[in-house]
Amino acid sequence: MDDQVVKTAETLVMNLIHHEIVTVEKLKKLNNKTVVFERVNYSGIDIVPLIKYHIETKKATGTTFMILTGDEILISQILLNFKLAFGEYRSALDDVNERFIPGSSKFSIPINNESRIQVYAIEASQDGFYKIIVRPVSEVSRL
Repeated sequence: MDDQVVKTAETLVMNLIHHEIVTVEKLKKLNNKTVVFERVNYSGIDIVPLIKYHIETKKATGTTFMILTGDEILISQILLNFKLAFGEYRSALDDVNERFIPGSSKFSIPINNESRIQVYAIEASQDGFYKIIVRPVSEVSRL
């Protein structure tokens, strides 16, 4: 995560090895525009604690995280973790132009007065894969 190539890439694509944990400390180091975790088969990405960190510090992130997996049960598990942590921020996300997974939870989590984080799941176009999107949004752009 400290490598200069990793830090300067606009989009970073990471393939996680089986049961690898991506901690909050590692995630905080990523300043890329987009970080994609591909072929995830284990929920070892500390994304919920990262969002809690941003809420506590009121520091917005500019990074969109995408978790790509073919495991529908894992998608449900990750969304359940978001529901348990941020259930009060469930939202229809009417301003998002995506085809959500039917019946899946969606969230709009405030970070500070200027930004929030949207969380939702979509079907990816690649052979039955799913994506969880964790996207920062400016409150100004929503007006």
